[in-house]
Amino acid sequence: MTTTIVTRAGKGAELTFAEIDANFTNLKATADAAASAVAAIGAATDTAISAHSAAMTSGVAINVQTLSLGVGQWEVTGIVQWYTDTSAITSFSALRTGLSSTSLTFGDTYDQLVIPGGSAAYNHASVGPIVTSAPAVHFSLATTTTIYLLAFSYFTVGTGSLNAAGKIHAVKVGN
Repeated sequence: MTTTIVTRAGKGAELTFAEIDANFTNLKATADAAASAVAAIGAATDTAISAHSAAMTSGVAINVQTLSLGVGQWEVTGIVQWYTDTSAITSFSALRTGLSSTSLTFGDTYDQLVIPGGSAAYNHASVGPIVTSAPAVHFSLATTTTIYLLAFSYFTVGTGSLNAAGKIHAVKVGN
């Protein structure tokens, strides 16, 4: 952000009233823009539900959703909705959901939810979607940072595919 300030240093002439007014106007605009870019403590932001992902690959993490957060202390949560496209997954050994500031990379073990699977078939059409919630994670950000909602599963495909959609929610808790 650039602020234009007119000066007469070393030129022997005083600033005109119009130049002084313009300087104050430019400084105020810069200060207002900087203040509006900083979220207040308690400010909440969230994403819309993401579009459903393409078919997932067993054993490969995906970024379900992203959210850009500004400087400060943030508490972030997320939900992932798992579903099949049209048919059944014959089995899954785990559904894993988490939040991270690194694309496709899960953070600390305690920053993720892992639900053990089983050998039972899962069919979205007959039982509806499975929804998992990522545990709340505290992010201390020194610069604007993208937060990623991740999904991962080991599964065996019957005749369909496993997909995911999700949403991120963040509340600023400190500067």
